[in-house]
Amino acid sequence: MRLSCLLFLVATFSVGAFAGDDGVVLSADAQIVPRVRPISVSANALLPRADIRSDTNIVLVPVTVTDTLNRFVSGLNQASFEIYEDKTMQKIVSFGCDDAPISLGIVFDTSGSMGPKLERSRMAVAEFLKSANPQDEAFLVEFADRPVLTVPLTSNFSEIQSRLLATYPKGRTALLDSVSLALNTLKKARNARKALLLITDGETTEAALQSRK
Repeated sequence: MRLSCLLFLVATFSVGAFAGDDGVVLSADAQIVPRVRPISVSANALLPRADIRSDTNIVLVPVTVTDTLNRFVSGLNQASFEIYEDKTMQKIVSFGCDDAPISLGIVFDTSGSMGPKLERSRMAVAEFLKSANPQDEAFLVEFADRPVLTVPLTSNFSEIQSRLLATYPKGRTALLDSVSLALNTLKKARNARKALLLITDGETTEAALQSRK
C-alpha cells in the first residue's frame, strides 16, 4: 500500500504548470497514462519451499499388567501383547521388562498373638527386601493396640530390619488404623509404583476398635 501511494503522488505533481528557477512559469502538456499495477506476489511464494519429513523408528510403550485383584503380573513375554493403532495391528520390534522402582509400605503386626510367628515374619520381610532395587524406598508401620510409624520412608532397608529385631509381641490388633496410617504415608512417596505389604495373623479385635472411638 505504501508503494502504490507514492506512485500516485508523483503522477499528480508531474501534471500542470510549474515555475523554473528564473521565475518564468513554464507550461507543459501532460498526458496521464495509468500505470500498470504491479502483480501482487505473496511473500510466502518468494520463500524457498521447505519439505518436512517426519520419520519414526521406535515408539516406546510402557505397560503395567495387573490381575482382577490389582496384583502385578510377571513372567509375560512379547507373545503376550498386541498393539493396535486405529484398529491396525502394529509390529512389536523389541520387548523388554523394566523393573521400575517402587515405594513400599510394610505394615507389621506385633500384637500378642504374633508371639510364635514373629521370627518367621521378620525373616519374610528380610527376604522380601533382598530383591529391592537401589531406587526403591520403604517405610515401616508397627501396630498392636495402635499403629506407629517407626521407620519413615527410606532407601536404607537395614534400618527397617534393625527395627524389626527389636520388636516383641504384646497387645491387641488395631489393623484398620494401621492400614489407614500406611496409606496416608504412601501418598508422600516419590515413586509411581506403590504397594503395601501387610504381615498379620488376624483381624481387628473389639478392644482395638474401641480405641478408635
